[in-house]
Amino acid sequence: MCQHIAADCEFWRKLRAQAIGLIDAAHKESPERAGIDLGELRSALRIQEPEVLESLVADLCEGDFVRKGSVIARTSHRPTLPVHVQPVEKRIREALTGQPFDPPSRKAIESDPQARQVVRFLIENGDVTELALDVVLLRESFERMKSQVAEFISKTDPQL
Repeated sequence: MCQHIAADCEFWRKLRAQAIGLIDAAHKESPERAGIDLGELRSALRIQEPEVLESLVADLCEGDFVRKGSVIARTSHRPTLPVHVQPVEKRIREALTGQPFDPPSRKAIESDPQARQVVRFLIENGDVTELALDVVLLRESFERMKSQVAEFISKTDPQL
């Protein structure tokens, strides 16, 4: 659905520049995130009308930006964990690998804010699957578990 709005060129140029500044700042401050949430962008820019935000996003996406669900990012942005939390990622991956079918609780894994940041990053990037509020598995473990269940069912009841 294409919306057409009328806006003063100078106003639009400033709004666009502010949006780009906010997106770039979000990438710098939270490199692990996919981008900036459109709600955050709308709030920071004090945009009242949804049509204005949609037109701004469409305008940005004609250039170097991409919308991914409810976030917008530079097309060149690849989420990465900051260096200082990479040891936390290694520890979490080791914990989930060590017990692939009976992983430690999410509460045990997310022992501090950095660990919560890492788990959120791993879920958003598809490396970890969230089965329930307190249960997370490595994607590979989850896929292996699914195939073993399917294999068991097909051997037990070939009608399925």
